[in-house]
Amino acid sequence: MKVMKTQRTADEDTAPRTHVARRRFLGVVGGGGLVTAATVFGFATPASASTVRYGCCHLCCHPRNTVGACESGFHYVWRCSGDGETCVCCEHKSPCTYGCSRVHYSSARCA
Repeated sequence: MKVMKTQRTADEDTAPRTHVARRRFLGVVGGGGLVTAATVFGFATPASASTVRYGCCHLCCHPRNTVGACESGFHYVWRCSGDGETCVCCEHKSPCTYGCSRVHYSSARCA
């Protein structure tokens, strides 16, 4: 197979290189997409090392109220199994971020 080299004309040497422009455009779009995703989904907060264990739940606060009360408004619910029991765990609002209060609390129910 014979490869032939071609010479660029003077017009081609001064023409903008579209692949570089395209790469820059995609970089900006990609960066903008990451910023948008972070805005929509939020940033992960670091896990607290001082969690309270209730059954197999690792909660931010000592559990209080019922899981049903916890499931009103903004909340996060998960289930876990361990030591022969299954638990429903709930964090109401953001107790790990804002501390345990009347508004921010944890709940659990194990059976």
